[in-house]
Amino acid sequence: MRGYFTIGNVLNEEVIIKRCIVSHEKLLKDFYIEIKRLTNCSHRNLPSFLGFSDEDSEMILVFECGFKETLNNYLRSTSKRANLTWERRLLISLDIALGFNYLRVVKAKPSMILSANVYLDEEWTAIIADLRLSESNSCSGERLVTDDIYFLGVILFEILTGKLAYDPLYFTENVNGFASKCLVETPSERPTLEGVIDSLREALRYQKQI
Repeated sequence: MRGYFTIGNVLNEEVIIKRCIVSHEKLLKDFYIEIKRLTNCSHRNLPSFLGFSDEDSEMILVFECGFKETLNNYLRSTSKRANLTWERRLLISLDIALGFNYLRVVKAKPSMILSANVYLDEEWTAIIADLRLSESNSCSGERLVTDDIYFLGVILFEILTGKLAYDPLYFTENVNGFASKCLVETPSERPTLEGVIDSLREALRYQKQI
C-alpha cells in the first residue's frame, strides 16, 4: 500500500505520519492487513508503530520519530559525511541488513529502499522507514528475496563509496547509469542475505581490531 510520509507532531511528540488515500475495497483491505502486520512487527531497525486513523477515504499510519536525520543527508554533505567513520558505516550497513532479514522472516516487503528511506538516531542506529508490508502477499518468494538483496546492494554501495545512486559521476559518457559495471543483474548470482550479514560482521570485527 503506497502512501506519503511526512513529519508531524502529536501530543508534543514528533512522529512520522504516512497518509494513504483509499479509492477501492482492495486498498481498504490492504490497509487493515498492514495494521495487523505492523502491530506484530517489532525490531530495533524498524520504526515503532503507534496508531492509525481511517476517516472517510484517508487512511493514516503513525510511527515514532526518534531519528536524527536520513542517511541520504549524511552522504550528500561533505562535512556530515566526515562523521561516518568506517566503523559507523559498517554498523549502519549491518543494521540495514538485519532489518531486511527481519522483514523476510515476517514475510513482509519494504518499499524500494535507498538511503533516503533510512534514518539514523542519536546512537547512529539505522531505522528503515517507508515500509509497505501488505503488498508482500502479491510477491513470489523468489522476487521477495531478489528484490531485497538488490535494494540492499544499492544502499551498501552508497554507504561504502560515500556517493548517492543518482550522483552525476554515474551518468557520464562512459558510464551508463548507476554503477552499471558493478551491479550483478542476474538474481541467481547475487549473494544471500545471510552471507551479506556474515561478511559485514566479519568486516566489523576486523575494523575494531585496527
